[in-house]
Amino acid sequence: MEKITVIHDQGKIDIHDRKAKYEKAYAQLERDYKLDPQNKQLILNFLRDCELGKTILGKARKKIGPARCLKYISILQQLSFLLGKSFDLVTQSDMERLIQDLEDTGWQTI
Repeated sequence: MEKITVIHDQGKIDIHDRKAKYEKAYAQLERDYKLDPQNKQLILNFLRDCELGKTILGKARKKIGPARCLKYISILQQLSFLLGKSFDLVTQSDMERLIQDLEDTGWQTI
């Protein structure tokens, strides 16, 4: 089977429209009243840093695209609900308990 690749004049085209999906999820996150307010602010700040290229991979700054940021929103929201408290208050034992619970029930939760 032959793969057909079409490259747009301006570069790759996102056929899944991840940027629009990310922007919609980001707006929903800003309005989310169920999420711990501190966690919500930490997530929003992290996403803003990702967009601006303030994250560091090795020794280089790395800008993270909308598809990965969309995934981060999903995972961080689930972790906030699973932990049940602010990320700032999470201890090593909380993380060990969470990992053990996920191993016992399967990783489908995340």
